[in-house]
Amino acid sequence: MHKNRQLSRLVVTTLLALGLLRPPNDASARIDEPPPPSTNLQPTYFQCPGAPFIVPSGNYVSANYHYCRGVDQCAHPELGYHQGIDIKQYENGQPVNTPGIVPVYAAYEGVVDLVGNDPVKQGLFIRHTDVGGQSVVHTYYAHMANASRTVSYIVVGEGQRVAQGQLIGYQGNYGASSVHLHFSVSYPYANEYNYNQDPSPFLGFNVDGNNGAQPGYITYDRCYSAPDTTPPTKASNVRPNGWSGPYTSDTTPSFRWDPGGDDGSGIAGYYVAVDDWTPDGGYGNDWWVGDVTAFTVPDALPDDEHVFAVTSKDNAGNVNPANTNQPGDAPYYTFYVDTTAPTNPTTIHSGCNAQNNVWQNTCADPIFTWSGANDHGGSGIQDYHIYWGPSPKGLLNIWRSAASYDPDAVIPLNGIATYHLRLSTRDNVGNESDAEIAFILRYDVSIPTADPVIANGADTVHALRVNVEPNAQDTGSGLNTIHLSNDRLAWRTEPYAARTTWTLELLNRQLQTVYLEMEDKAGNRSSRYSCWLCLDLYPAHPSSAGYRLWGAGPIAAGSRRASSQYHLASTAGQSAMGGDLHSTHYRLRSGFQALWPARPGAEMFTPFSCRRRIYLPVTLRGK
Repeated sequence: MHKNRQLSRLVVTTLLALGLLRPPNDASARIDEPPPPSTNLQPTYFQCPGAPFIVPSGNYVSANYHYCRGVDQCAHPELGYHQGIDIKQYENGQPVNTPGIVPVYAAYEGVVDLVGNDPVKQGLFIRHTDVGGQSVVHTYYAHMANASRTVSYIVVGEGQRVAQGQLIGYQGNYGASSVHLHFSVSYPYANEYNYNQDPSPFLGFNVDGNNGAQPGYITYDRCYSAPDTTPPTKASNVRPNGWSGPYTSDTTPSFRWDPGGDDGSGIAGYYVAVDDWTPDGGYGNDWWVGDVTAFTVPDALPDDEHVFAVTSKDNAGNVNPANTNQPGDAPYYTFYVDTTAPTNPTTIHSGCNAQNNVWQNTCADPIFTWSGANDHGGSGIQDYHIYWGPSPKGLLNIWRSAASYDPDAVIPLNGIATYHLRLSTRDNVGNESDAEIAFILRYDVSIPTADPVIANGADTVHALRVNVEPNAQDTGSGLNTIHLSNDRLAWRTEPYAARTTWTLELLNRQLQTVYLEMEDKAGNRSSRYSCWLCLDLYPAHPSSAGYRLWGAGPIAAGSRRASSQYHLASTAGQSAMGGDLHSTHYRLRSGFQALWPARPGAEMFTPFSCRRRIYLPVTLRGK
C-alpha cells in the first residue's frame, strides 16, 4: 500500500513538473463552494454494458485521446499529443458554456489521492484498486475551476472515500478553455512522460488505433460490447399515481411502475398504452415515454373500463413483451373512469305515519330511511350529503354513509312547522348528484277557530233550510272540512266552504241549536260552536187597516186570483160559497177555511217563547 502511494505521488510529481498541477498550500486547502447546479440539467451518467467505469460527466466527446495539438507540437510526441479525452455537456444541440453547473461524478469507487492548486483547486486524482486487471489505477479530472482561477468547483477533499457515481464537482473553464472535463487514467509504473493513458477501454469505448474515442455524442454505438439480443425484464407493479384505484373521476389519470432491467445495452425506456395489451407505439393510444417510470394519459378517456399497460425496451431495440396483443403479456392495471354522478334515492320513509309533503299532527320526530340511489355501474355509492331544517334551500352540512338519518325533532312555531330533508348522493370517486328535497315534513298542532253565523244572524227563521257562514280561520295547514249537527249525535261532514246550507229539525215554534266544528288539513278539530234560532213555519201574515191575509189552516183545493196588478192565492178551499169583497182598487174573493166561513172577526194574541217572546195571531171562527 505504501509503495502504491509512492507511485501515485510520482505521477503527481510529473504533473507538477509540467505545470498541470500546483502543490496545495494551507491558505487554499479548503474546498470552495460551487454554485448550485442548473435545474434544467439532469445529473445522470452513462455506462457501457460490462465497462468498469461510468462516463464521469457530460454527453459529448469534444477531443479524443492522442490527437495532435499542432504540427510543431507533434514533433515532440510526448508533449504534442492530447493525453486524455475531453467531455462536454450538450443541451438542445448546443454546448453548455457556463462553468460550475455540469456535474462531475467519480468514475469508480476509490479514495481522493490528491487535489491540485493553481492557485485554486482545478484538478484531482482518485486512486482505485482492482480495476480492469490492474492492481492500482488513478483517474484524473481537470479544468474544474473558473477561467480567472478564483473559484474551484471541486467538492471533495484529499483522503475522502467516494462511491462510483458520487458527485465530486462541476465542469469549469480553467486555463481560458471552453467549459469541459479533461479525463484520463494513469498507472503507477508510468514514466514521467506517459503517465496519462487513454481511459476509453475502462469506459467500454471502441478505440481506433492510437486515436481513442472519436469526437461525438456518447451513445451505445461507442461500446465494444457484443450485440445485445436479450430483451430487458418487464416493468412491474403498474399502479395509479396520485390516486387510489380502480375507479377515478379523472379522465386523464396518471400511472407509475417499477422499472425493468437490462444487463446488456441497458433500458432505453418504455412504451405505454391505454386499451392495448402490448404497447408498441403503433396506435393512437400508444406512447413512447423514454426512460421514466410515470406517465399521465394526455387525452380524455370516456366513462368505461380501461387497461393501462407497459412494455420495456432496451438500447438495442429489444422489447418485452413482444407485440402479441394478448391480455396479461405486458404488466397492466385495470381501471374505470367514472365521471357520472349517481342518482338520488327514489323512496323515503319517515319512520312514522308522516307522509311526504302532507300535513299531520302526530309525528314531530321522524327517523328517515331511504332506498333507490343508483350509481349505474360506476364506482358505487359512498355516502349522502344532508340538510335538515326549515329552509327549502338549506346548505347541505351533514355526511351520512348509511341510508338513514335520525334528526332532531322539529320545533314548531305557534304549533306549526315545515321541515325539509335535502340530500345529494356521492359515489366513491367524488361525483355528487344535485341536491334535492327528498322529504317535506309538515307538522301542525294548532287549532282552527271560527265565528259562525246562521241565517244571516236572524233569531227566527220560517224555513227548515238555512244558510251557514262558518267564518273560520286556520294559521297552519289550512281549513279542510266542516262538521254540522242538530243533536251532537248525527254529524254531517263536508268540505269547508265560506258558505253552505243546513236543514233544521222539523220542530216548529221551538228553539233549535246547530252545532259546528271545523277541521284543518292536519286533522286538528276546532272547539264546538253552537248557534240558536227559532223555527216558525207559520208566521203571522201581512195585514193593513183595511185588509188581512189569513193563514190559520191548510189549503184545500184553493185557487189563484189575479188582476192586471196583483196575484192572490186563496187561503181556503171550497171557495164557491164566498162572495167578493171589493173596493176601487182591490178585490178579495172570500171562501171557506176547513169548511168554516171565513170572515173578519175579533183577534186575540197568545204569547209563546222561542229565545224571545213572539206573539202569534189567532182567528176565532164565527158561531
